[in-house]
Amino acid sequence: MMKLTQWITLISVGALMLPLHAEPAKKSADKARPGKQDKAPKMVEKQASVTIDGQKIDYTVQTSRLVLKKDDGKARASVFNVAYIRNGVKDVSRRPVLFAFNGGPGSSAVWLHLGALGPRIVPTSADGTKPLKPPVTVQENPFS
Repeated sequence: MMKLTQWITLISVGALMLPLHAEPAKKSADKARPGKQDKAPKMVEKQASVTIDGQKIDYTVQTSRLVLKKDDGKARASVFNVAYIRNGVKDVSRRPVLFAFNGGPGSSAVWLHLGALGPRIVPTSADGTKPLKPPVTVQENPFS
């Protein structure tokens, strides 16, 4: 009689040998409406505040998607963006601006926002390479 581990191994190997196949293509009725992906979603805004060095700073968070179009007007690509804009600045021409690029297929820009540059961050180890053990809460970023 075979031992239990041998049976489990045999079943596991057998399962791996099952034929794999792709799901058949959906019918044209299931496709998204033409042109729907060509439209950029509306900008979303939220008011927030953070305290840095004892000073309360009110700011606006804006998120939007920039759609890049081909010559025929159809969407070619899109870029999602987030902006943190300090409220109450008298001379916006003298306001410092930072452009930070990251993300794309296979990589998320979340760590630029929640790990380093955003007004609120998730705490990490002192060198920033490891998350802390749960539970953790989002904190104000003293370097934002």
